[in-house]
Amino acid sequence: MTLTASAPRPVEQRLTNLLPFLANVAYTISLPLVLLLAWGPSSRFGWLPQQILPAPEVVWATIVELWRDGSLIEHTLVSLRRVAAGFSIGALSGLLAGAALGLLPVVRSFVWPVFTAVAQVNTLAWLLSSFCSSASTRSSNMSASRGRRRYR
Repeated sequence: MTLTASAPRPVEQRLTNLLPFLANVAYTISLPLVLLLAWGPSSRFGWLPQQILPAPEVVWATIVELWRDGSLIEHTLVSLRRVAAGFSIGALSGLLAGAALGLLPVVRSFVWPVFTAVAQVNTLAWLLSSFCSSASTRSSNMSASRGRRRYR
């Protein structure tokens, strides 16, 4: 007598395929969901100032007000135009720089060592560096706007 494994039934196979998918969806939306759920209490208890994190009710009321007077669409289109312009400028400059590096050996001999040096630094280090430089710029602007002088 030989035992053979029976093929999974269609319903069982669908459930077998569905469970990993649902687990992936739950894992994907868990962080945004936690942040949304923490938004209300954090603004209610004043963990962050209203200028940084307004209450969800204030945000919703502002969205409704801007939608009713039509300025939400206008402001959104202005923002999209800025994004498109920035992307176009970045893409064009990257394309030109890449073409120059690829086609002109003189440009490559000057620029390639700098690219090689920059590529050796970890991406997180660049993010931290840019964050610290922007924070110091903001703090110097804030102290200058308060009438204080900063001496170096």
